[in-house]
Amino acid sequence: METTRDQLAPRLQELRVSGNMKRNLSAEMLSGMVSAPPTQEELDNYQDLASNQLPPAYKRDLLDRVFVNRDLRLDRIKWIGFDMDYTLAQYISPAYETLTYNLLVERLLEMGYPDVLKTFQYDPSFPVRGLILDRVLGNFLKIDAFGHINTCVHGRTLLSKKETSEFYPSLFIASNDVGKRFFPLSTLFSLPEISLFADMLEYFEKRPSLTGSQDSLSDELSQVSYPNIFSDIRVAIDWIHINRLKQETVKDLPKYIKRTDTKLLFKRLRDAGFKTFLLTNSEYWYTREVMAYLLDTNKESLPWQDYFDVAIVNGRKPLFFGEGTTLREVNIDTGNLKIGTIDSFKPGRVYEGGSIKLFEKNAQVKGNQVLYVGDHIYADIIKSKKMHAWRTLLIIPELEREINVWKSNSKLYNHLRNLEFMKAEAYRGLDSAATEPPDTSALRASIKSTVVQLNNTYNSHFGSLFRSGTKQSQFSMQVQRYADLYTYDYLNLLNYPLFYHFTAENSSLPHEVTNNDPHPILYAS
Repeated sequence: METTRDQLAPRLQELRVSGNMKRNLSAEMLSGMVSAPPTQEELDNYQDLASNQLPPAYKRDLLDRVFVNRDLRLDRIKWIGFDMDYTLAQYISPAYETLTYNLLVERLLEMGYPDVLKTFQYDPSFPVRGLILDRVLGNFLKIDAFGHINTCVHGRTLLSKKETSEFYPSLFIASNDVGKRFFPLSTLFSLPEISLFADMLEYFEKRPSLTGSQDSLSDELSQVSYPNIFSDIRVAIDWIHINRLKQETVKDLPKYIKRTDTKLLFKRLRDAGFKTFLLTNSEYWYTREVMAYLLDTNKESLPWQDYFDVAIVNGRKPLFFGEGTTLREVNIDTGNLKIGTIDSFKPGRVYEGGSIKLFEKNAQVKGNQVLYVGDHIYADIIKSKKMHAWRTLLIIPELEREINVWKSNSKLYNHLRNLEFMKAEAYRGLDSAATEPPDTSALRASIKSTVVQLNNTYNSHFGSLFRSGTKQSQFSMQVQRYADLYTYDYLNLLNYPLFYHFTAENSSLPHEVTNNDPHPILYAS
């Protein structure tokens, strides 16, 4: 369709009212002016609309969408890699966390903890990831993108701002202290240990014979302290992951892992010319069981490893993205490792260990030609992005519920926007000559109450995964900074053509937002 300037002008003029375009201009009306995509002649003759007068850009349903932080062209990607646990293998919640919790209790009993732990039960409504744990004081902290403490929970008790400031006078955690005194709980595997740590504090601190001081929970049990409980749980977590959790999982895979359209995605990726690889920290025997289940392989179908151009088990991420380990081939019949030099990847083989340097050399690919899909914000996303410029797609299973809660709370969000508007209006016209501040106490109390209501709809202790009150959480900042793309289910890739150009929103800086055009253009994704 070609449109001359003379033909286009009358159509635009019909839509103008007093020099302004009607705000309800539809996408169909706009498409009547230019083709999709437009020709060069149409672009040359097109007269721009104000951004706030454009019709809504086309977007898929929220739950079908892959969200974009940085532009990414799929047609420039050569290799697409996948993690397994919590990515390809979508563990069923809360069944899987309950299993992990119960195995943790069993192990702690074997380590000498009292039998009362047998009465503890996993509570899926309590934990969220993205917290940090103060090993010294036993507090769970949720901080915003700049390190300010928004939430402090001790055991199951939510502390007030005043109580929190007694422990942390500045209400701030320095980033270089995270990983030392403050332990990040950033993965879905952290949920059972968060719940169990809180349950153990609730029990030990409420026993009449125990002191419950800051440094030790007990005179009677001198070894039971916040650091020791934390250390024992971490030791138990590592032990059950090696010795029990995976063994119990494979006994009933349909109970713990959801089977999805994994085959369809890999077929379409291969048909589109992509190379695919698996990079998991799980051992070969467990990977074999889980992937065979997910891909529903049998004697008449392809073996699971043939769905990948390269399959790497026991990758030991994040070490894989640094110095790495020795790359070995796995005997797929026995699981034993073979000795020898590997200078290229062979179809149908399975490898163990290695490093990103060896992978890129053997696969003959460079960093920005690789898209890696994983769930671990640190081991999968931050390290691969910071050190080697791999493109990244972060899987956030909780996002499905976050979206549903967000959609159901539109009235509360709108009320909060109204309150924030009133707060801004209270200072209208005031400058440095003003001597009497407006009384905004009732307004601030209402804002605080509304924020609490919003938080409680997500989680009564910690609120939304992505928000600390009205501010972005540290987890949210990490997602935006290091994940090029994110979604709740890797199969949402099926909703896009495999040559798609993912385009980030053209977000405005505060000084770029005007009263006449308050909303930046939102690009389709």
